[in-house]
Amino acid sequence: MSARRLLAWLWPLLLATAPVAAQDRGAQAQLDAVRQALLEAALSGAVRVQSQAWVDAGGRLHESARYTAEVRLRRVQLLGGALALDGIAPPQVQVQADPAPQGLPTASCQPRARGWRQALLLDGPWPAAARQRLLQAAQASRHWMAQAPAPLPRSAYEAALLGQGAPAAGWRLRWDEGPGAPALELAGDDGTRERLALPEAGAGLPAAVVGRLDALAACLPVWFTVQGGPAQPHLRESQRHGLRAGDRLLLVPRAALDGGWLAPGLLEGLVLVQAGEPREDGTPLRLLAGGGLQAGTDWVAVPL
Repeated sequence: MSARRLLAWLWPLLLATAPVAAQDRGAQAQLDAVRQALLEAALSGAVRVQSQAWVDAGGRLHESARYTAEVRLRRVQLLGGALALDGIAPPQVQVQADPAPQGLPTASCQPRARGWRQALLLDGPWPAAARQRLLQAAQASRHWMAQAPAPLPRSAYEAALLGQGAPAAGWRLRWDEGPGAPALELAGDDGTRERLALPEAGAGLPAAVVGRLDALAACLPVWFTVQGGPAQPHLRESQRHGLRAGDRLLLVPRAALDGGWLAPGLLEGLVLVQAGEPREDGTPLRLLAGGGLQAGTDWVAVPL
């Protein structure tokens, strides 16, 4: 069966099972366009078909088929998700994804249209002086908000009092002594592991590292961390990270970032939200379309 015929067969079923939690038809059309774009990306590669047929005790023939896409999408970026103003023509959404887990094709990546800035934790046993110099140089970064880890609480009581626990997931820049010269490793929840060789020591070393990180950002997906639970979800990030009131974002489980975009039930569970006015402590979110947030799921927000 061709990928196009398979898509034509699957798509009505997907729309029929996708719940609508808001009366915004334009938002629902945008969410449906995202689902379709992801499904098309899945069917662009090999598709495994498993079919079964059996006859029951009454002599009736039963048939079933299971379709499995062998593509594992990573580094998914959603492009061109503008709504149709007339509400009739469906919005066009493109999926830019890299099915391979290793290596960043920096030569073919396009600069971001928006100045999104993602939180970057300087993780691991950094030399204090090197970390401080990089924190200062990163203030000029176009795509990263570098920060040092918060001090660990001295007791369980202090952790509960201050609300501190395990460091938030996201992007991390680790200092790696390694067997040879020291190097840096950029690690993300999407499975990215990019080793950066340190340039020769000198006054311009931190600026060179920040420049390399900014160049890599064009090949990396953008996501923000959702906090607050299903009742009052909000983003950890704020206006400093490039967010604006009215931005539309797609909420997905964090586990989807590392090749899990096509996991069973994920497309049906996608949620479209709109950002409120960013505050210093985060950005509130308003549900536009989808089935709502499931409790106990670690959600991230991918901008459209």
